[in-house]
Amino acid sequence: MGCAATRGAKGSDPHRPPTSGGPHGHSQPLTRDKEDCTLPPNGKPEDLEYLEWRKRAIAYAPKGPPLGELSDDQLRSLEAEKAELQDNVAKYLGSPEVLNAVLSPEIIGALMTPEADWSPFIRGCLKRVQDVNALGGPRMQIVWWGSVKSLQRLPMWPVDRNHVLDAERLLEQWAEEMDEKGKVNGRGFCISTFSHRWERPGFDSSAHPDTPDHKKAAKLVQYGEFGTCPIFEPHHKFDYYYWLDFAGIDQYDIRNKQLGVSKLPAFISATTEVIMYNSSTVDYEPRAWTRAERALGFTFTASPLFVYMDDNYPNEHLDLDQIISSNPRCFAKDPVTGALMLIMRDPCADGACVTDPRDKKLLFELSRIVQKAAPLNPQRIASGMKELDFGSASILLDTEHYSIDCEASLRRMSSQRSTLASVTRTTTVRSSDTTAPSDSDIKYPEEVFLEVSAKSKLDVPETGHQEKPRIKMSL
Repeated sequence: MGCAATRGAKGSDPHRPPTSGGPHGHSQPLTRDKEDCTLPPNGKPEDLEYLEWRKRAIAYAPKGPPLGELSDDQLRSLEAEKAELQDNVAKYLGSPEVLNAVLSPEIIGALMTPEADWSPFIRGCLKRVQDVNALGGPRMQIVWWGSVKSLQRLPMWPVDRNHVLDAERLLEQWAEEMDEKGKVNGRGFCISTFSHRWERPGFDSSAHPDTPDHKKAAKLVQYGEFGTCPIFEPHHKFDYYYWLDFAGIDQYDIRNKQLGVSKLPAFISATTEVIMYNSSTVDYEPRAWTRAERALGFTFTASPLFVYMDDNYPNEHLDLDQIISSNPRCFAKDPVTGALMLIMRDPCADGACVTDPRDKKLLFELSRIVQKAAPLNPQRIASGMKELDFGSASILLDTEHYSIDCEASLRRMSSQRSTLASVTRTTTVRSSDTTAPSDSDIKYPEEVFLEVSAKSKLDVPETGHQEKPRIKMSL
């Protein structure tokens, strides 16, 4: 996790957009004009048709300038507000209503059947998000995988607010759109927490969670396109939505950032799974925030396993031994099953890295919560672990998801190569041919992009015979 909220004094960035937080550090009412729903901070209209019915769930942008710095009185007020919010979160997550809502093996088994009804699951998701929003502080915001595809990058709150969805309103809209089995367009619903280390951390506008070529965004698009979940294969596919720190936590307003981070346990409890991203360009393990996120997921998510993702997803098969040997403090192999495991480590000790020293108190509070909390995660419940023991505790990683998508990707690439070879044979006209095929004679598959090479212009050799152009294909 990272944040640009600590960039400097309020008003130091002339391009900073208006976000939540009033002049005294208190939230403004959630109001927004209907005609403003397609206007980003620069005031230029955006094409949001790709969202379809999801446009009705675009997150509201509270009015008022961002708070880049707080006065001493505002800081004291914020500390009291954070303490109250953290107390509300802890009480809620320990309530019988939440502890009795764990997805049992019987419930999961019923959902695995081809004709499973997902409507009760949708109602349960909506109730959880409503309860989380009612705790106070920032509302829960998520990003559809289709928005990442449209932007070709990870959206940032509040700059890309028209591509960020209010989770509660989205689930309300889903309930209106879903069929009798709780699906929309044949897919079920899933919110995934994306746990990753920022590629370009910092305190100015250069800070960014992704690489310049947006490799993480590309992987999340592919994840959403496949819509896979190994537990429910082959009968059910899913429409994926992501809780991203870059979009779910205010990146400009320091008050809203602090309150949003204070609600992290509640936000993660409202997601179904955690995707951990093992980047080859930054080390996931020692970052204090990624340690906190995996501890929170091991305690509060509904899915017993974390999903493993890395730079090679979904185009190369996993080498578990190589993954472990390259980062033995993060990964291990289950001695019984040989499965990949993610080691839980202390976010506040054991070499944990913190970019902003002001985050240490928040990290300590989050660690205290997860160590003492009654777990919701089925794997931690099954382990019988009453108190989280950093350094020895570990969670099984779902690598089957990776393998299924990899097989599908390799099949698709093989099919495209075969199609390319076939089209190339069809469209290559040799000099001995007397009649060239017309455009209507050539059938181009939709998934193949045709690029006419600059070298394919007509050349007249010394023989006076005109060679027909060759079409160069590329994916």
